[in-house]
Amino acid sequence: MIITITINPSVDRLYHVNKLIPNKLNRVSLEKHMVGGKGFNAGRVSSLIGRKTMVFGFIGGENGEFIQKEAEKDKYGTWFIDTKVETRNCLQIIDDNDNKTEINENGLPIDTKFYEQLKNSLKGLLESKDIKAVSLNGSLPQGCDYHYYIELMKMIRNSKPNCGIVLDTSGNILNQILDSGTLPDIIKPNEHEIAEYLGKPVTTDPNELMTDIQANAKLRAIPIIFVSLGAKGCLVKHNDNYFYAVQKPVKAVNTEGSGDAMVGGILAAIDKDATIKEMIQFACAAGTANAMNIKTGYVDHKTFEEQIPNINISMLN
Repeated sequence: MIITITINPSVDRLYHVNKLIPNKLNRVSLEKHMVGGKGFNAGRVSSLIGRKTMVFGFIGGENGEFIQKEAEKDKYGTWFIDTKVETRNCLQIIDDNDNKTEINENGLPIDTKFYEQLKNSLKGLLESKDIKAVSLNGSLPQGCDYHYYIELMKMIRNSKPNCGIVLDTSGNILNQILDSGTLPDIIKPNEHEIAEYLGKPVTTDPNELMTDIQANAKLRAIPIIFVSLGAKGCLVKHNDNYFYAVQKPVKAVNTEGSGDAMVGGILAAIDKDATIKEMIQFACAAGTANAMNIKTGYVDHKTFEEQIPNINISMLN
């Protein structure tokens, strides 16, 4: 069984405009109204692949009610905590040239008692169920910092030492956690996020990324790193070995959520005690299957299965 945790979910609205003009009235058409949050997308994908999945998260207000109703349509189980605080909104505006502008609320402060409630609920499940992996996903609300993720990781280690911990976050949260000494088993940055952490220009060259990661003591200490490179494939660090995976070209219709789908594939692979090569296949096939679907954070099981043989994996060192 898999658990994903989304502390700071959102309701996402995708708008389309011919051309976004600042300081002017822009009339838009609503393209999508959907549940946002990395853990929701990853959990949905792992459940669609066929693994039993539980999605944890804070919800509240009208947006929380929307998330609850939408979740009832999905295959995963839910463990939502109603904080009575309105769940945030995130807006994306795309123009005719595919330029994207994002406006994301931070997420309102939440009473500390709810953080304790989530941690205690998670601890109870870890001690009573066969949980193979837990993923910590995305940003944190106002008033909560990276220490909470560290608390959760320490509790998971104490409650179930063999449970895999996947951390899918970026920016200051990732930087501070890597500085803390309490490390996850797996991280999955994209090429922009790893470049930001390394303080280097963005590159999709797997050999350059391998050299940069191997030269960084903090990254070297993480057992498994997936660096998603979009259509250029994926670089994977597994202890001291490095792999480069590429998939056959496909017709992408929606790349939003493909990184989250990769996390869903990773979690599903952990749940079935897969080898590292199988994990790479699952991750890349899930990301590709998501890109081939109009829905965000969604894969068709048949498409996912068809993509697995199309993943070419080579060893770099």
